[in-house]
Amino acid sequence: CYLKFVIHNVSQLYVFYFHMKPIFIPQYRIQLKDRFHIRKKIYRELLCEFCCTWFLMFTGTGINLNESLRNGPGKTYLSGNVGWVLVASMAIHMGYNITGSHMNPAFSFNSFLLNMLTFKDFIYYSIAQFFGAFFGSFCAYYTFIDAINNYDNGFRQLYGDKATAHLFATFPAPHLTFVGGIVDQFLASFILAICVGVVTDINNQIPRWAQPFLISTAIGIIGGSLGMNASNAMNPARDFGPRVLLFIVGYGWEVFSFNNYLWFWIPIVIPMIGIPIGTWTYNILISFQIEDELYFHDIQSEIQNKYLEKIENSLHKKLIMDCCNKGESCGSGKGSDACKAKCGNDCKCTNCKCGASCKCGDNCKCVEGSDINITNKFIQQTEKDFLYHFGLDKQSDEFDKTFKDVKIICTGGCYKRIENYAIMFAKEVGLPTPKNLCKSYRYVLYKTGPVLWISHGIGSASLSIMLIETIKLLYHAKATNVSYIRIGTSGGVGVDGGTVVISSGSINGELKQEHIQYVLGKKVTHPATLDKQLQSELMETAKKLKIPYDTGLTLCADDFYEGQGRLDGAFCNYTEEDKFNFLNKIYKIGVRNFEMESTCFASLLNRANIKAAIICVALLNRLNGDQIDLDNNTYHEFEMRPYKIVSQYLKNKFIF
Repeated sequence: CYLKFVIHNVSQLYVFYFHMKPIFIPQYRIQLKDRFHIRKKIYRELLCEFCCTWFLMFTGTGINLNESLRNGPGKTYLSGNVGWVLVASMAIHMGYNITGSHMNPAFSFNSFLLNMLTFKDFIYYSIAQFFGAFFGSFCAYYTFIDAINNYDNGFRQLYGDKATAHLFATFPAPHLTFVGGIVDQFLASFILAICVGVVTDINNQIPRWAQPFLISTAIGIIGGSLGMNASNAMNPARDFGPRVLLFIVGYGWEVFSFNNYLWFWIPIVIPMIGIPIGTWTYNILISFQIEDELYFHDIQSEIQNKYLEKIENSLHKKLIMDCCNKGESCGSGKGSDACKAKCGNDCKCTNCKCGASCKCGDNCKCVEGSDINITNKFIQQTEKDFLYHFGLDKQSDEFDKTFKDVKIICTGGCYKRIENYAIMFAKEVGLPTPKNLCKSYRYVLYKTGPVLWISHGIGSASLSIMLIETIKLLYHAKATNVSYIRIGTSGGVGVDGGTVVISSGSINGELKQEHIQYVLGKKVTHPATLDKQLQSELMETAKKLKIPYDTGLTLCADDFYEGQGRLDGAFCNYTEEDKFNFLNKIYKIGVRNFEMESTCFASLLNRANIKAAIICVALLNRLNGDQIDLDNNTYHEFEMRPYKIVSQYLKNKFIF
């Protein structure tokens, strides 16, 4: 309990000190990363697994050799285990933010069983881990070859007083039977999986930065308690890679045939069984028995609340002043001074009134702590409101507890892209992996601190449903000072593929800056304007990150083909000349990209008194063609560009 208390409080201080500061990335690092960053995700992951396993085996085997080959007594369990704890901790830290640092085919196989890796990726990971272990042992062997020759006089031995094979791969102690070896390796792997489950379980609220050290500590505990029998590899790659090396450098075929072939396969096969069983045992007996409320408490952790409280206080004060400033009359005089004099910081808006003695006028948009404008009196008056497309209920889901602190909503069409963005952002700022809070299959909804990530599907119809229900959600939650950012892909007009377009405004197919609706048989239009300040802040962030960007109008089409003047649809009643005349015309009036949601997005949020911005990457220049023909790596790089801008903006704004 004392150790947990110390770790918890040290972690709070660490995160408070480091995460309360804005993240400034040096320009030279951005340029170098852009040049050397491996675009294909699987290649990055395999390189990570190779390097981490290489480091583990080079330094870990070095500890074994250093302890056993020196003059005097051989390796002690204490010093060896302490060394391996430190080595494993550093190796796990090395790749924790890329793959989680498996370094172990048994854990990769476990990830496959949990549907976190494909079978093909499991095979690739295992190969990378094997070669990492092989070359790590290879480097250790040739670093210590003179010491080994001095120790065994050049005669390589598997057992006896001058044996050195056990310093690379595992070999059973003379007293260990065949069945005992299986039990030993199974229990060691089983316990390791349970320990990893305890450390990484989100319900236990162990900070991510502390997890590698605690996992390596578990390795040291197992080695200290069970290592006497066979050293507990618990890792097929860590045992098989060095064993192959031993065969190559002269230890002979006996490294495999030892004990009539009744040993070498045990540390390879048994961990593949013990680790999955240990994982499921922990989940079923412990993790699944924890109440769900602990998970949601973790989302609203104490660390977040420290900086959110600071932000909330400043925003609430600004909200009160805005309410008073908007008033045409207040008490006995006009203007904000009279309002502030009468109400001070106790001014609280309720239906556009700042208390009984101080009226802020009809222009005040505040409603009971929320500055979201909802004009539907039926929603204001009812206690019940079921958000059908989210599957969320006002009465049972306690909106104010979960969503009151929301300040930014990031939304995009593809649910998988939004899911990836949310998970990446949580990892980057040190928050727990978010859970999909949407209870229906139509959208996804993830929360990372004060940021919501929501998918909206394709087109204005799908988008409008999402917007209406999130506006009501945040209204019921009494959220304040909320902004929306739409992140997506688009077709560029006069801008190269890969250019991020930060919209200055949105126009419809009639080239008017308005959104058209048909309500009760009548055509209704609403202005489609975006927030200039938010646009400017995103442009400044893009400039600092040196990501190519442009700004201009976005044309919101009703469809992907004819509405955007394409020549590759099923129907086309215009000529190629007509198409280019139209594209040149809209370019001249400031249009820089096409998409299918912007006027609806801008108009609905404008009606709700919510700031909005749109940032979309152009996948191609429509003046050069209609077909999007990008390889997977290029497409992934392009779609990450607006995310990089928005995520950096969020980090700066909320001081992650």
